[in-house]
Amino acid sequence: MLLGLAFAELADVQKLFERLSEVAGLKEEYLKTLLKAVGISYAAELASQLCTDLGENGLAVKVGMAGKWCVLTMTAPLMMTILEMILELVP
Repeated sequence: MLLGLAFAELADVQKLFERLSEVAGLKEEYLKTLLKAVGISYAAELASQLCTDLGENGLAVKVGMAGKWCVLTMTAPLMMTILEMILELVP
């Protein structure tokens, strides 16, 4: 039941991000990447906390690091696009 409520809230957040991307004129691809990164971050944090609760601190650190690497590799093209946009603004 609690999970169902969380998913309902996530749908509202997704609609908010879609509206913000329309107003800002962002590509839908960027929005999808951002939402995936947030989802991976939460999943990795949850898994890491679970490992810690079970007394597997070493595994918890590795799970957290794997989540960070996944987010980094997924958002690298987005970061390059942002960097290119910034460099275009600088004379």
